[in-house]
Amino acid sequence: MTRLGDSLGQAANQFDILNRETELFWPLLERSGWVPVYGGDLKAAPRLLATGRQLSHSLVILAEVLNDSRQTLKKPDWLSSLVATLNDSHADMDRALILLQQSQANLDGVPVETLTPAVAERVQLLQRFLPPMTTGAALAARLPALLGIESPQTYLILSPNSDELRPAGGFITLAGHITFDRGRITDFKLYNSSHVDEETENHPYPPAPMYYYMKAGYWLMRDVTWSPDFPAVADTAVDLYELGQGIQADGVVSLDQHGLVQLLRAFKPLSVNGEQVTSDNVIKLMRWHWSPNAWQGARGDWSQQRKAFLVELSETIRQTIEQQPSTIKLPILAEMIEQALAEKHLLVYMKDPVLQSHIVDKNWGGAINSGNGDYLMIADANVGFNKASALVQRGLIYHITLATDGSAKAQAHLTYEHHGRPHSTPCSILPRSDPVYEDNMQRCYWNYMRLVTPAAAHLISGPGKVVEGKYLLHGETTTGEPDVELLLDKQSWGQLFMLTPDQTTLLDFEYELPAGTARKIDESLWQYTLYLQKQPGTLTTDTQVTVALPSGAQLTQSQPPATLDQNGALTFSTNQKTDWQLLLYYKLPQKE
Repeated sequence: MTRLGDSLGQAANQFDILNRETELFWPLLERSGWVPVYGGDLKAAPRLLATGRQLSHSLVILAEVLNDSRQTLKKPDWLSSLVATLNDSHADMDRALILLQQSQANLDGVPVETLTPAVAERVQLLQRFLPPMTTGAALAARLPALLGIESPQTYLILSPNSDELRPAGGFITLAGHITFDRGRITDFKLYNSSHVDEETENHPYPPAPMYYYMKAGYWLMRDVTWSPDFPAVADTAVDLYELGQGIQADGVVSLDQHGLVQLLRAFKPLSVNGEQVTSDNVIKLMRWHWSPNAWQGARGDWSQQRKAFLVELSETIRQTIEQQPSTIKLPILAEMIEQALAEKHLLVYMKDPVLQSHIVDKNWGGAINSGNGDYLMIADANVGFNKASALVQRGLIYHITLATDGSAKAQAHLTYEHHGRPHSTPCSILPRSDPVYEDNMQRCYWNYMRLVTPAAAHLISGPGKVVEGKYLLHGETTTGEPDVELLLDKQSWGQLFMLTPDQTTLLDFEYELPAGTARKIDESLWQYTLYLQKQPGTLTTDTQVTVALPSGAQLTQSQPPATLDQNGALTFSTNQKTDWQLLLYYKLPQKE
């Protein structure tokens, strides 16, 4: 590490010299874009030199802090030592973070398309790696406060099961808390979610669809993930946990089973009661331990024992982090955390408004994306008391026809396909848990889906799905009329439908978006943006977006690049592993 620090120091000195000796010529270079072939490189040179200087100096600081931090990993109380080391280095970390942010700002101002291929390749490499580096430095700078350097910090832990999908991830299997005091874990408990609540009159009533379709009397922790906006979920979860356990949480961390798979890739095989647990077999073992055969001879009721494996695995992970940190592949762990956050298998919420603002800016917290332009999110809620979501695949075709005033007509075509085995057993929504986990996946699927759109959207027609009363707890046939709900600056149209194994169903929404959906930039240039937000807990949703520009319009820019269909419309495809954004610029013909 000393050799690396020396090399970085030499690079920083060289960039200092380059900046000093060329700074006088920067105004001239910035006006050299007209030069054939190399004009783009010359024009970008001042920004690139400044980026190199700032980045090299930040890396010198980070290398020194990292070297000090690496020494703490050898200590028995490594986590508290790391917190103390980072806290002692907070001034250096703040300085490094400022330099990284300045580097990012300079790099963002470089138009890569004007550079020669060799220079463009290096700039794109920096553009790819600088954001996660900046994020990592920001987290490291905040880590002492998060781990209780100033006062003990308690975080609520949620473990949603997306096999029983809900808008913010899934039915809550486990819930608990972890408390840090100056980097030491002083309290760690996980419970079967049914053991968290003390049902009293102080409990809030559930959302109307949950009460109506599931006959839920109170809003309990297991059903807390009802809102597609995770900060709202987290606020409710914090309140429910305090009601049930008397503990106030400073933040919430939600990790579903797919996020657990990702994080376990950084760990060596973990021994849990003699079984070797890895990222490859953890979901299989979780399902196996649901069965009474997995704990034959153990005391207690099966319904209380079936989630014990997850509690024991969590304790093993905790012990590994505390006692064997050298066995964890830290670069892989950092990569997997970033991936889990991007794919919304890991969600974070902090009561501290400054920290929460940072989380929202990084899109780590499952908040409904605010802002202008077009927006779409599918939020499914399995209300059938089963795990059928594991076998249901959904797809989306979204077609937009833009008008000259910036308004639009939208058509959302949703497909749901149940990959379960066909059987003749009648569908029954009566709550029950089959001893074999996979049998719970083979049952009929009752889905209360919501299509989330801009609040100003006007519904012309909906799917009109009707579910007969004999398939519902309340015994009344549904009307097929959508429920309308305001969600921050968005709205949702809710629709219940039922799907039997080996069946496919289609849901079509047609609606209008007002003028201003596409925004006028200048006399002839218009901008259309679309934000497709991924539902936490889902793996992929095969999605096709088609945009028909106004008659006579000319496309000037598309991000991502578009392809043309046979009708001349712009088409895009995504699997929605993460949120997806579309940005179009087009020109309208000038009026004579």
